[in-house]
Parts: sequence; C-alpha cells; structure tokens
Amino acid sequence: MASGHRDTVGVIEPSALAYTYLLSGFCDDVEGDIVDPIGMGKEVYEASFAVIVKCVEAMRKKIETFDGWKTIEFEREG
Repeated sequence: MASGHRDTVGVIEPSALAYTYLLSGFCDDVEGDIVDPIGMGKEVYEASFAVIVKCVEAMRKKIETFDGWKTIEFEREG
C-alpha cells in the first residue's frame, strides 16, 4: 500500500487511519512509499524487493512484542 492508498482509506473511513500503516512505517530507516517497480528494470525490482524484505523483517520483530493495537497521531498539513 502506498501513501495514496492510505489517504483513500481515510476518505472512506477516517477512524481507520489510526490503524492503517504503510509497510515502511515498521522500518526505522525507510520513509514513505516503497518504489513500485512496474515497468522498470531488474535493478529496481531487486531494490524494491530488498526494501520489502527489510521492512517485513522489522515488522516481524515488532509483532513479537505486540501488546495490542494502539492508535497513532499523524500531523496534518494545512
């Protein structure tokens, strides 16, 4: 899911934003959307895959200590 997809969730159900995360949000050194490699070269696919693996591993580690859903506050622009 990209940030645009997350924004759409907020339009459909604003209260769901507190429980809607980007995969990159689980990885401390990855911010924002993970590059969608569609139509790009093999190197971009491999780089995106590496980021996904890194973020899924970070998510797995956080799930090990999961203690229930918590809401998060996001700053809104504007």
